[in-house]
Amino acid sequence: MNKKSLLICVVIIAICAVIIVFCSGKTAAPKGQGADLEYWTEGSQVAQSIKDYVAGVCDEKSSSYVPEEDRIACFDMDGTFIAELYPTYFDTCMFVYRVLEDDSYTGDAEMQEFAQMVRSKMNDGTVGEVDMQELARHFARSYAGMTMDEFEAYVKEFKTHEPEGFDNLTYETSFYKPMISVIRYLKANNFRVYVVSGTERMTVRALLKDELGDVVPPECIIGSDFTLAASGQEDTPGIEYTFANSDKVVMGDDLIVKNLKMNKVSAIQRELGKDPVLVFGNSTGDFAMAQMALNNTKYEGRAYMLLCDDTERDYGKPEKAASFKEKCEAAGYIPVSMKDDFATIFGDNVKLNPSKRPAAGGETPDNVTEFPQTQQTEEKKAS
Repeated sequence: MNKKSLLICVVIIAICAVIIVFCSGKTAAPKGQGADLEYWTEGSQVAQSIKDYVAGVCDEKSSSYVPEEDRIACFDMDGTFIAELYPTYFDTCMFVYRVLEDDSYTGDAEMQEFAQMVRSKMNDGTVGEVDMQELARHFARSYAGMTMDEFEAYVKEFKTHEPEGFDNLTYETSFYKPMISVIRYLKANNFRVYVVSGTERMTVRALLKDELGDVVPPECIIGSDFTLAASGQEDTPGIEYTFANSDKVVMGDDLIVKNLKMNKVSAIQRELGKDPVLVFGNSTGDFAMAQMALNNTKYEGRAYMLLCDDTERDYGKPEKAASFKEKCEAAGYIPVSMKDDFATIFGDNVKLNPSKRPAAGGETPDNVTEFPQTQQTEEKKAS
């Protein structure tokens, strides 16, 4: 082969290589992850059904094909891809910490009384009886006046704490590994992934930034909304106030909307303008957006619901999970057994430690008498 022919071959090979890289890059997983589902049990029918569904969605020749612009997946957060039972939601744990533990904050008598009531119900497993909207209003009031950067820093500092009831776990590592794999898998297959949570939006943004910021940017997070204000606004209504060059946006002191049930559907329609084709949740509070996917008139929608049925690696509630499973199947949603479908939840080094908290569901083991209290909390109670 002469030099000219050799040069032509080299050029052709180089062009082919560029084409291959370009084509493969179009569906490459973020950070090299998400090419397949990980951390699911071998032979899981649920995992296979997710892969089969995605395969159909991505195949232009399939009747299930969905163009990239309409590949919308909506995920609930608490109990769907991050722990919910330590012993309750992340934002509730952070609120109780702020009012009863945090030296930098002193709430008024009503705030402390409310936080003590919430903690008491965390102790006995009845925190679900607390009015969610009233709880959210107290959250808002406890963080009022913080700038966006200050609030993000507060959430990021708190998530380094260890949740009650586990060894080798922090809030920032309490993600369900199989579900994080699903999120990355969908992103790798050109889905737009949204988190649609009952937790306040800014909290969710700060909580997820390090773990999922590369696949779920801030604009893809929908949550409950608190009021916001300008730092110099005081009592002037927003419609009468002009943002000044010295102003910063700060947290307000009230709840706008609690993002549960039909409010999730309204928020998705308002912010996306489209129906999802895929929904993941874990409670009846997610049924509305799950039905939104199944009601999609353009494409085949699918909804999956997690069952809190694992008592070895999480504080599962088998009876509640069994009842919830029946409701899911009756509605046409696919149940996901954390016990049977997940090869791991948080990682094999994470262990339950019931001595650190009351058992899930209010059934307190013999060796646990109360939710752990710090000396500082006791001093605040006394005062």
